[in-house]
Amino acid sequence: RMIVAELPPMHTFSGAPQLASYVGVVPVLKQSCTSLRRVAISSGGKENVRIALYMPTVVAISYNPDVRQVYEHQLARGKSTMSALIAAMHKLLRIIYGVITNNAPFRATTLPPTQIAALTPAVQP
Repeated sequence: RMIVAELPPMHTFSGAPQLASYVGVVPVLKQSCTSLRRVAISSGGKENVRIALYMPTVVAISYNPDVRQVYEHQLARGKSTMSALIAAMHKLLRIIYGVITNNAPFRATTLPPTQIAALTPAVQP
């Protein structure tokens, strides 16, 4: 709720990429004429929303197959843990945008049911 409360109405964004840019979870090229190129997270955007997205993203990496797939793909590409987490935040924002604009529940569709079942933590008696 906090995340949605901090955002303007979703119809003000033309798409999920604009929402991600508004929040500031997009990569930005940092360079000067003498330094090497470096990609970092945008320093602009809504810091309160980024802070509020942190824990839901950590939980989503464990339980949401779509978010976990993005996170693991970034790690496999050699990205740092924080870069992979930011990519997962971006994915979670896209999911939030889709759920609100389509007024429909989210259904994970990326992984087959056997892999989704493997993500479910075992319940210990």
